[in-house]
Amino acid sequence: MSVRTAIAVTAVTALATVATAAPSLASATSETSHVTLPAAGSTFACQGGDLVVTSGTIDITISTTVDGRGVFHITGTIVPHDVVLADAAGTSFWLSGAQWFGGKATSPDAEPVVSTETDHFVVHHASGGVYAKVSAVTHVSPGSAFALDKGQCEQPVDAGA
Repeated sequence: MSVRTAIAVTAVTALATVATAAPSLASATSETSHVTLPAAGSTFACQGGDLVVTSGTIDITISTTVDGRGVFHITGTIVPHDVVLADAAGTSFWLSGAQWFGGKATSPDAEPVVSTETDHFVVHHASGGVYAKVSAVTHVSPGSAFALDKGQCEQPVDAGA
């Protein structure tokens, strides 16, 4: 079963549990925010050398819910648009892909009880072929954690993309 499928099954089970106990619980509250940021200046560290973003934007969407039991749930995506990168020689590349993350915690400031992040970005040659990838998954839950990285690049930590 994939991580997303497991999360969906868990969410549906939790929703059914909350729905049957609803009379004794507070109502859930939700909020979604969206922001578009310039991506220029971010650096992808790649095996073949760093790639610096020269133009484009990233869209960040974050949804939060506080369920009837007071547990905080968060999910979000980061998606690049028209992102152009360059290597030290000035060769241009373009970026596609997305990052997804989600988790839950007992308060907005607490460490997550469970969290998952998937990063999949493809760096393309200007001609369209694949130059390199960011391809990583991390998951943390009580008593266990794992990270899997199959990419040739690491995404910037400053902008998320």
